[in-house]
Amino acid sequence: MKMARNLADTFHNLDDESNTLVDYFIESIHVRLLGCGIKSSSTERVNNFLLPAFLVVYYKKGSVEIQHGSETTILKPGSFYLFRPYDVYSGKKIGEEPICFAYLLFDIAPFMERYNFGTIAMESSDSIFQEIRYHRLGEILAGLAEDSPARSGRIAMLRQLVKLILGQIVYDQSRQKDDGMLLKKGRESKIINHAFQYVAEHLSAPIVISDIMKDRKTSKTSMERAFHNMLGMTPQRALLRFKIERSMEMLLQDASLKDIAKALGFSSVFHFSNTFKAVTGLRPTEYRNKIIKKHLGSPD
Repeated sequence: MKMARNLADTFHNLDDESNTLVDYFIESIHVRLLGCGIKSSSTERVNNFLLPAFLVVYYKKGSVEIQHGSETTILKPGSFYLFRPYDVYSGKKIGEEPICFAYLLFDIAPFMERYNFGTIAMESSDSIFQEIRYHRLGEILAGLAEDSPARSGRIAMLRQLVKLILGQIVYDQSRQKDDGMLLKKGRESKIINHAFQYVAEHLSAPIVISDIMKDRKTSKTSMERAFHNMLGMTPQRALLRFKIERSMEMLLQDASLKDIAKALGFSSVFHFSNTFKAVTGLRPTEYRNKIIKKHLGSPD
């Protein structure tokens, strides 16, 4: 027994270490799964497409060239890549072989953790995904994507895989930057998280900023300052964009425009369609026909 106690004393207890903001981010995010499976496509080119959520892909066959901002990335068998919501991408197929890839479509909450990850913790170049550890994560995704959706434990494994992927990216970034530069926390973050959570819980109602302020007991000045300082836009604009992102998910699931307008609190299909175009530059029908059906397909 004495030997056993002495041996146990030689192990390091990680609970004795203080948590960093990166640890907090990884542990606090909630994952919302939107789709996972295997896709095949022979589409030659797709220009200027955007997604309402994060999309991880792992290529099994074929090659494509992805344009993202000023970067050009070649995806080929064994390549791992993450598309971010609301970033604009273009792609073209290389060679004659049809492409085939495993995919995982997901979103994360609370909103500020999503924002932190999407706009700050992903500042590194796309070349980060060429490192071997991301190839290994892609192999795990391919295995889960090929499994039956009915297999027990698959959903839980996919959620853990998302956390592992996001955690790895933020972890890699934290080696280059201070935690405080990567992840924004504090009172203003809480105000914003509450506003998005309120809208998420009242999706079928119009956005009324005074109702959100009353629920949180927040002043108009405090709310407007928080959104301006953290997101660079008004509360109304940011929350409306959030609803449009949800509508893009519903378009991906082939919901009717009438059902989408009703579910998201728009007064009419005309109101929804005009708002959608103001935010994305496309009509909902154009987004569905040109982006989803022609190029992306529907999730399994």
